[in-house]
Amino acid sequence: MTSQYCRNCGKQVSPNAYACTNCGLPPLKGKNYCPNCGANTHPEAVICVKCGIQLESPGATTNAPNPPLAGSTDIFPAQRPKTWLVESILATLFCCLPLGIAGIVNASRVEARYYAGDYEGAQRASDEAKKWTMISFWIGVGILVIYLLLFVVVGISIGNGFFREY
Repeated sequence: MTSQYCRNCGKQVSPNAYACTNCGLPPLKGKNYCPNCGANTHPEAVICVKCGIQLESPGATTNAPNPPLAGSTDIFPAQRPKTWLVESILATLFCCLPLGIAGIVNASRVEARYYAGDYEGAQRASDEAKKWTMISFWIGVGILVIYLLLFVVVGISIGNGFFREY
């Protein structure tokens, strides 16, 4: 996948991006940087002096078309990957703190990557969030089972007089 540069801030963005993750504007809004090479350009320039591409059509008042509506299928694929944010927060609180935090971190990356046009990255972040959340959950369940077994064993031992003094 080739990349382009935001015309407003010059940061590298995905060609499918609806908005720049650095400045929040559509990548083709602005006139400060070349979308092809990222070079600093004069706002009134019609070609980039570094790479030679045409920056703006002659006589055009803006160099970017109106962005499509947010509900349009032209912008985003049909379904965003699951974030796992709620599950990872619950796993952090009730199961295993360090691994749950790893789940929260990855869960928070899903939407940002999805809306930046990095659909594969969003799916990878979702898969990682699921992995760490599930590991945290099962460790918490394992610890609870061990605790209950110890509670039962100690309770039986006390009930049988094992710990009585003679």
